[in-house]
Amino acid sequence: MRARAIFSLALCLTIVTAAGAHAAPGCVSGPERDALEIKKLSSELMVTSEACQVTDRYNAYMHRYQGALTSNEAVLGGYFKRAYGRGYQKNYDDFTTDLANVQMQQGLKSGTAFCGLLAEAFDEVMVLDGPGELADFARSKPLVMPASIADCGATPAGKAPGHKGKGKKKHA
Repeated sequence: MRARAIFSLALCLTIVTAAGAHAAPGCVSGPERDALEIKKLSSELMVTSEACQVTDRYNAYMHRYQGALTSNEAVLGGYFKRAYGRGYQKNYDDFTTDLANVQMQQGLKSGTAFCGLLAEAFDEVMVLDGPGELADFARSKPLVMPASIADCGATPAGKAPGHKGKGKKKHA
């Protein structure tokens, strides 16, 4: 009887583990959606800095927003832990790599216009009033992401219900 109970438990754990390993990731909350937007922006700026040889501008961005970017990584880490459990780090690393690769491919499709278009983003991001504007700024840019992650229905931080965050933000 004991062997049968152990076998049943092992079978249940195998089924649950296998189902979880292939399940789509969970949806993101408002703060997590903001963190994804900022991650897309940071990745795009990193890709641009390497491709266009403007690492000094990327370093200035990282220095200015270091605290916010560190907090952002913690929020994303929390999302990936919740969505993927024990395998979160590999999934997060894969996501980060895929994001940069997709953005580089997009840049290659843009041809010689790529550096000119994205160098402008460095100017714009450096004149924001502060880190609280990063997510809105990122949402205003046509940034690509390798996978679609569903929103849990929460409103992004600082947004009124019904606002999609897709309108262009004007910068003076």
